[in-house]
Amino acid sequence: MKRIQARVSWGKIKSNLITIAFLILNIGLGYSQQGKIDSLKSLVRIHNDDTVAIYARGLLSKEYYKLANADSAILFANDAIRTSEQRNYLKGKVIPYLVLGNIASDKADYVNGLINYNKAREIAEELKDYPDMSGAYNNIGIVFYNQGNYSRAIDFYFEALQIAEKFNITEKMFFAYINIGIIYEDTRSYNDALKYYENALKLGRILGNLHHIALAYENLGNLNTKMSKYNVAILDEDSALYFANLGKRNQVISECYSDLGELYQSLRKYDSAVLYYKKSLTIDKQISSWKEVGQQYGNLGKVELDLKNPQTAKKYIDTAFQVSKRINDKQNLKNLYSYYITLDSALGNYNDVLPHYKLYNTYRDSLSNEDNIRKIESEKLHYDFEKQVQADKERQDIEKIEQTRKAARQRFVRNLFIGGFGVAFVFLWVFFFQRRRISIERDKSDKLLLNILPAETAEELKNTGESKARNYELVTVMFTDFKNFTGHAENMTPEELVSEINYCYKEFDRIIARHNVEKIKTMGDGYMAAGGVPRGSITNPQDTVASAMEIQNFMENMKTDREKQNKPYFEVRIGIHSGPVVAGIVGINKFAYDIWGDTVNVASRMESSGEAGKVNISGSTYELVKDKFNCTYRGKVLAKNKGEIDMYFVESEI
Repeated sequence: MKRIQARVSWGKIKSNLITIAFLILNIGLGYSQQGKIDSLKSLVRIHNDDTVAIYARGLLSKEYYKLANADSAILFANDAIRTSEQRNYLKGKVIPYLVLGNIASDKADYVNGLINYNKAREIAEELKDYPDMSGAYNNIGIVFYNQGNYSRAIDFYFEALQIAEKFNITEKMFFAYINIGIIYEDTRSYNDALKYYENALKLGRILGNLHHIALAYENLGNLNTKMSKYNVAILDEDSALYFANLGKRNQVISECYSDLGELYQSLRKYDSAVLYYKKSLTIDKQISSWKEVGQQYGNLGKVELDLKNPQTAKKYIDTAFQVSKRINDKQNLKNLYSYYITLDSALGNYNDVLPHYKLYNTYRDSLSNEDNIRKIESEKLHYDFEKQVQADKERQDIEKIEQTRKAARQRFVRNLFIGGFGVAFVFLWVFFFQRRRISIERDKSDKLLLNILPAETAEELKNTGESKARNYELVTVMFTDFKNFTGHAENMTPEELVSEINYCYKEFDRIIARHNVEKIKTMGDGYMAAGGVPRGSITNPQDTVASAMEIQNFMENMKTDREKQNKPYFEVRIGIHSGPVVAGIVGINKFAYDIWGDTVNVASRMESSGEAGKVNISGSTYELVKDKFNCTYRGKVLAKNKGEIDMYFVESEI
């Protein structure tokens, strides 16, 4: 199994101009990678050597690293560091040092990898840039992990986790949990690994990040396979595949298929093992992951050996050998030579057994020697790093002494002015009285704003004067509509009609609030709400359906009461669909928070295709809630731009 670890950490951008540039280039306009590079180069030319140009050089190094263009990445990283030093712009050096650390580590040059990561850490600490500080500690831990020094690696992972927890940097906490879990898994401390993977999964759900959730499930699946909990492992891998497919994360999808291949091979279910190895192989070829391509061909060859099909096994193993030899994957070559020994005996090629056995020993010894060299280098890295940490500690002690002296001087100056406090007291009393009045008025305006907009959006609007539209990958949209509203309205006075609708909507508001669902708007007799905005939540499909069922129960009870009183009553249709949306504020006056996209249109179609007294959900929502609710299939409906969509009535909770 390939192990995925978090490495690069990109800190917050403090300059408003840089923030705008970064948003435009990275998320605002959907640039291609080459488009980002061209635009960043334009920023460098326009701004010459100011901080915007310096930061753009750092981002260029990052983009070229993503494209595996190490030479250009190094060029721009060094240029960013040089110009940052000339302008005394510390922030401009963090990304370049992280990129240089990654490039060195990719080449197994762990000494220079550690040096560059440590420089990024020092700058982050000086700037109190806690996300990058946590990320740098994490990267340093990965260096020691790759050296096989698990005890040092886990020390740095825990340091990264401590910083992330202290300052509530949820994403950094997630990756620290994953990396700590990997070490516990590798050292067979399976119960500890399980705890950290489960913590990572919880954070992934809180973040609503599909990639994080998929990654946590994939690690859980692999761990449960090692613990021989095969049924649980299959469920974990299926969950990982579901979320990886939603997030279009091909690498994680390939990981899951490979894990499932290993799992079914362990269970001697060879047809399933072959199926999943081939699925993994197809993706690995598409993303040019040649190391994994060689490993998958080797896995297929091993399955055929187990099935006593030596001719088919030889084709796979020969192909695996060609791929792994080309990229010098020594670990896989060692495994392949062991397969060749078995294959030679099966095919009667006894003259080849001894040469293959010698080559197997050669690669095994080579890997053993490399392990020894890494251990020696790791100890040296440990020693050098401890010296650096000690030097940092001495520097910090000097700074503390200077801060103590400065505080003493400040106390002396402050004491000189104590006698003047009596004169200032009246002024201060007036000042604080006025400030309290302002605070009361501000609270009133805040409450009014929160009654109009979601809390997160209101806070952003207060802080920046605007709220940017955001993409959400998984939101569940609910529409309600009163049946035969016009007919009932004709038999009621306007006051009675408004009162009745208000009574219903107030209860709807209370119900969805209990289920963490956000009210979007009302449109006459139509009510619209959504789960998963503005704060992402992976449980939003279940939350929204649960609130819809409670609304239907409320309406049924209301109908019973009205029938007893011989009064008119409303019946409601409810439609629900899950998918991606764009959400944000529209207009410049009388702000309104709204959501857009095909998901909204399909949800509306679910409502209009439903029946009074029923909750009608789409096939997409059904797949997300079928383990929580009993549903009845009711056929398909044609939706604009979507074709035919399955529909289900929700009957009850399981």
